[in-house]
Amino acid sequence: MRAMTKYGSILTITLCALLAHDAHATNTTYASTTTAAAASEVPFPGSSWLAYDNNRTFLYDDVTYLSGYDAMLKGDPGANPVRNFNAWINSFIFSPATAEQFVEYFGIEMGYYALSYCRNFVAGAFVYYVTSAIFHYFCYVHPQSKEIFK
Repeated sequence: MRAMTKYGSILTITLCALLAHDAHATNTTYASTTTAAAASEVPFPGSSWLAYDNNRTFLYDDVTYLSGYDAMLKGDPGANPVRNFNAWINSFIFSPATAEQFVEYFGIEMGYYALSYCRNFVAGAFVYYVTSAIFHYFCYVHPQSKEIFK
């Protein structure tokens, strides 16, 4: 049983690392496509994070967007600051190409919610396995664990 928990934890950590790497491996330049005045009108995290790759655009329902995340924000990141913040958090876990696939499959509204649900699922699994790893360490590995189970 301990081997399954050990390998399950390693698998989860590896999956999280791969997802984080996928989200930012090819997207190292963040060029702003808006003016400084327009960017300052958008609350944190702003709008410059949407322009991952200026050479790539996303076409959905005959409207051109910068990325799948820009489509989820309907091209106006300042209209809903909470949605902008959630999309920014999602961009740390999922690449813009993944966001585009969600928008194409589910549509703009449901794609946003489905991607946020998947983010919460990954984060929940991470918290679960980290907590269980700490628990198992202190109950079964730590030198004081023999004192606990006397």
